Amino acid sequence: MTTNTHAGRSYSLPRQMANKVPEVTLYFWVIKVLCTTVGETAADLLNADLGLGLVTTSYVMAGLLARKTVPSFSPGKASTVTRHDGRAVLLTYQGDSAPDEVTGKTVRDAFERYSFHHQGREVDLTLSGPVGADNVDPWRIVSDSLR
Repeated sequence: MTTNTHAGRSYSLPRQMANKVPEVTLYFWVIKVLCTTVGETAADLLNADLGLGLVTTSYVMAGLLARKTVPSFSPGKASTVTRHDGRAVLLTYQGDSAPDEVTGKTVRDAFERYSFHHQGREVDLTLSGPVGADNVDPWRIVSDSLR
């Protein structure tokens, strides 16, 4: 077994490798499992038990996600659109960017979130850029590129 020394102590290779994994990993997985379970259970309740259906549930859950994850969230609109791969639910909204680390300034961003459901598969695509920027063509190209 290989051993190395650090600060006058001798450590085996397995212990050195174990020490390379941060403590935060355990906390991350606990939080991830709890959040995923709660989110999926809530979506199942809305979809199946309350009978809202997949599209309405997608609107509600995406809106809740946006409200909790985007600072200064401003609701936009929800609609269905047709893209190259079929129909998708489109949510548009606005929110503030994270503050710049140097200046502390934020920028108002526009978001488009597409939810595609096709042959038992689901893909969520979120695009964002500064409000007022001409993103229509690039965002159309990206959202049409899903197959």
